[in-house]
Amino acid sequence: MVAEALAHPHRFRLHRAGVLNVWQYDEQVFEFAGGRLLLRGSNGAGKSKTLEMLLPFVLDGDKQRITASGRHHTSLLWLMLDGYPGQNRIGYLWVEFIRTDPDGGTEAVTCGVGIRASQSARTASSWYFTFPGRVGGGDGELGLEEPAGPLGRDRLRAVLEPNGHLFDSARAYKQHVGRLLFGLEPAQYDELLRLLYWLRQPQVGEDIEPAKLAEQLAQALPQLDDDAVRAAGDTFDELAAFGEQLDRARRCAEAVGVFAGVYADYARGVLRGRGETVLAEQREFAARAREVEARRAAAAALDTQREAAGRERGEVEAERVLDEGRLRELQADPALRNRRELVAKRQRARDLAGAASAAEQVASGAALRTERAGARMTADAARLRSDLLAFVGVAQGLSGDAARLGVSAPLPLPPVLADPALAGPAAAGADATGGAEAVMEALNRHGAAARGARPAVGELLAAVRVVDDARVELVRAEGARAGAEREAAAAEQRAEAERGRCADTAREAERLERTYDAALGSWRADPAAVPFPEPAE
Repeated sequence: MVAEALAHPHRFRLHRAGVLNVWQYDEQVFEFAGGRLLLRGSNGAGKSKTLEMLLPFVLDGDKQRITASGRHHTSLLWLMLDGYPGQNRIGYLWVEFIRTDPDGGTEAVTCGVGIRASQSARTASSWYFTFPGRVGGGDGELGLEEPAGPLGRDRLRAVLEPNGHLFDSARAYKQHVGRLLFGLEPAQYDELLRLLYWLRQPQVGEDIEPAKLAEQLAQALPQLDDDAVRAAGDTFDELAAFGEQLDRARRCAEAVGVFAGVYADYARGVLRGRGETVLAEQREFAARAREVEARRAAAAALDTQREAAGRERGEVEAERVLDEGRLRELQADPALRNRRELVAKRQRARDLAGAASAAEQVASGAALRTERAGARMTADAARLRSDLLAFVGVAQGLSGDAARLGVSAPLPLPPVLADPALAGPAAAGADATGGAEAVMEALNRHGAAARGARPAVGELLAAVRVVDDARVELVRAEGARAGAEREAAAAEQRAEAERGRCADTAREAERLERTYDAALGSWRADPAAVPFPEPAE
């Protein structure tokens, strides 16, 4: 696969490779003949190191896999600073690929790695680039060196624009090179690089194992086309799905056969039931038809009866006309008018008798209501007298309380309130009316006196409120005093504790001072001690 990929006339093949200011090289360009290069020299001439620097390192930028054999470890820092007297060094490694288009044109692509090493920091950093052209000094070619030396990273970025690509990550650079040169995805490109690293080993032909060789060749085989694999898988899936459909169809046919037998029995049962229903409906229809015939016969008989009734109605109508004529003759007779007047007088007598009976009932009801009103008046007079006597007792108690409290306003109680002249409807008259008026006048005088005493009572109430407020304030002040006493006791306890801690602190300070004086005296007495200025205190 590698030989085919590199030698096919319409695919990229190795054309040139170059080393600029790396390891023992100043500037060296290697020419490939038909995509092949032969390096000859004695042992230790640098053939392996040159191969390590160029391939496949320039194709993937993996710094961990530069070493071609396990005998000597190779790193970018060693390649850049081995035998180099300066502090900083910049160099480039590049490989050029070309291919011939079907129309006869030639396309070139250059892949390269830039390296910068620092002697003081003992580090080496790298960057990666691709350029759609050749490395050189001609028009349209990429120049990697200026009079001041090899290009730095930023200067190379400016030179590459806008056609080239610069990468800071080896992973992104490897994926780009795999697609650009070989048209491979990352996983397939990794397999190709694995084979290239194995073939690059200097002693690869010394210990060839058939099993290992077969494994390497298997890894180098081209990957199956995803579309072909997907199409084959889809075909197998369709076959499997078709087989499943056949199984489902067979099972469905068996189930349908079983269902058909069951449904046939069900259909026969339903048909039998519907036939019985039809027979029953037919019998019902015959019965209804016989009933209709009977109804028709009855309707014909009724029509006959209706015609007979019509004839009878005509006869009755004629008799009615004759009776109306005789009735008009009787109404014109004078004897009938006298009979009407007698009937009217009898009706008037019955109406007068009813009115007299109604008047008698109204009179009886009025007498009963009058009797009940008198009873209620007697009871009300008794309750009013009792209420007046209770009021007099309460008023006398209030008058005594007011006198004891120093209220100067008098509260007179007329004698008529102590013995009110109130009676029931039996004693109604001028005396009863005068007694009620005397009671009302006495109540009005007592009410006026009570209203006159309100200011004095208000003064007493204000004094009582002042005394109550003073009592509440006294209770609050006593509570505050008790709280202040408790706080004072607690503060005294805290002060005592603080005095104790202060004394302990003073004793500790004296002890530390003595310890410091002793340590300072020991330091002064030590001849090997370093002198220092003593503090002021």
